Order: sequence, then C-alpha cells, then structure tokens
Amino acid sequence: MLIDGYEIDMFCPPCDPGSEAWVATVHVEADLSGLMPYMNAVVKNGYYDPDLPTLVWKEGAHKFFLRKNAFGINNLHDRAHAERRVAKLAEWLNDVWERRETITPDLTSRKPPIVLEVFKLLPRTNCRECGVPSCMAFAAKLSQGEAGLAECPAIMEARYGENLQKLRVQLAAVPGRQAGIRPVPPD
Repeated sequence: MLIDGYEIDMFCPPCDPGSEAWVATVHVEADLSGLMPYMNAVVKNGYYDPDLPTLVWKEGAHKFFLRKNAFGINNLHDRAHAERRVAKLAEWLNDVWERRETITPDLTSRKPPIVLEVFKLLPRTNCRECGVPSCMAFAAKLSQGEAGLAECPAIMEARYGENLQKLRVQLAAVPGRQAGIRPVPPD
C-alpha cells in the first residue's frame, strides 16, 4: 500500500473569499512521484508535468491534483464531504498503484492550452450561440475540456478555417483512460 496514512488541510480558495466550496490538501509521507505516470495513463484529460512533478485532472464537479507528497480535491462542501472524498481517492490511488504492472505508464507531459491563445483564434463575436456569455468564457471552457469546438457555430464557417485547424491542434484530445481502470468514485 502506497498511501497508508494522511493528514487533511482544508481551506477556502483565496480567490473566492466567503465561498462555500472548500479545497482539501492531503499530506502523505509516501513519495507519490512514482505513481504519477500510471495515473497519467489512467485519468482523462490530465495535465502532467514530470519536472515539478504534478498531475492535475477533472472528474465531474471536482478537480484533483497529485504532487510528490500530497494530493487534493476542490469543490468540497464541508469537512465530512472532504473526508469521504479523500478516503475514496486514497483507495483509488492505492488501487492504481497495486495494479501498476497491468498499466502502461504514460510519461507524456501535457499542459493545458493557454486560454488567451485559444481566445485569439476564436471569432470573438460574443454571439452566445455556444451557450456562454463571451468568447473568453468559451475559450476557458475549451481549455479545460468542458466544451467542444462544434459548440461554436461561427468557428465552423469557412472564413475561420485556418483558425479552426490551429484550434484543433491546440485542443488535440488527451488520451483517455485505459480499458478496465475505473475513474475516481463519484460522491
């Protein structure tokens, strides 16, 4: 077992004072660096930087992170919610670690597209046909994998063809989960 015990620190994000959403940072004694290539192979749309080392991914309403001696989850309701989610996540991380011989590690370094670079390639009409208030907000959703290019009718017009191709390269799909590996359990 890689994660045998942990300590949870909770805080309200400083960028959103008074928020009802909490972040849990979980400190562990184990070095989780060796787990990261396996988790990078398992999670969908993860961003992995082996130089730090860190891995960040999103599942449902939560973002998760994995660092050398810590892991964490955002968008938690309270301490009890955090304790339940942390226990499930620790169990899942241990499961992936135990099954690592059946998983091909992925050492691919992926970083999220820069929102401003995505925005510059969009039509910037703020037409709202994508369902969000502005092209900048849509660029943020694209960069986080929360929206697809097809949701922007304007970018599909022939006059934006070159930008569409550039966006497709920037937003190229990150490899999904390997077969047989379950995602982090839901709430």
